[in-house]
Amino acid sequence: MPLSRIIQVYRDWRYVSLLVNLLGLLLIEPLIWDHAAARILFNVLFSVVTLTAMLSLSYERSQRRLLLGLGGICLAAAVIENFLVGPAHGVALVVSRLCGTAFFFYAVARVLADIADERRMRADSLAGAAAGYLLLGVGWGLLFVAVERFAPGSFHLAEHFADRATEAELTDLMLYYSFVTLTTLGYGDISPVTPAACTLAWVEAVTGQFYIAIVVAGLISVLVSNRNFAAGDSAPGEHTGGGDPR
Repeated sequence: MPLSRIIQVYRDWRYVSLLVNLLGLLLIEPLIWDHAAARILFNVLFSVVTLTAMLSLSYERSQRRLLLGLGGICLAAAVIENFLVGPAHGVALVVSRLCGTAFFFYAVARVLADIADERRMRADSLAGAAAGYLLLGVGWGLLFVAVERFAPGSFHLAEHFADRATEAELTDLMLYYSFVTLTTLGYGDISPVTPAACTLAWVEAVTGQFYIAIVVAGLISVLVSNRNFAAGDSAPGEHTGGGDPR
């Protein structure tokens, strides 16, 4: 198969690829938290997701430079973090998670823009909507990790989580808390304590609801447009009146 054909196939199904990699990160990461190389394994999975997002969203030249720049910084910080120890590692971890947050939030914005520009409903569009929601949850989770590392005690952990607040497990716990907050489930086993953490928590909850509202409205708009086009009501350049076109 020619390279151009492979690129075109990937472009047509880029959000499916991104969604699969995101699910891999979120489902595999909790299974490796007690592994000796958990930190490295997480950064590998994280890097794969970042690369997939960069490939999936960098087709527009006007957006490519910013996207590749943020993604490159994010990947570099994740790699450097593995080679540092002590206070330097803590700083690198915070920087890495903040860069990841910025990259994923920007990726969500690009996904929403792509959905808004869609002219027909496709399976890849639905995968993009789901991937954007997961990107949003991961971005907030990384931000919560940075907050907790920068200001320990920002979040209160229930007793059954108290012995799991190691560095390897903290990311898993904050991702769990992020999605619980994003979906407004609010189990209460992890809760914000400081004003900054409380503010971020309610902002994420509101963001999650707005995301669903915006995506559903966009998808419905595309679906209605497709149906109208199929019925001949709004086809470009097509006359729909009762008389002869003039």
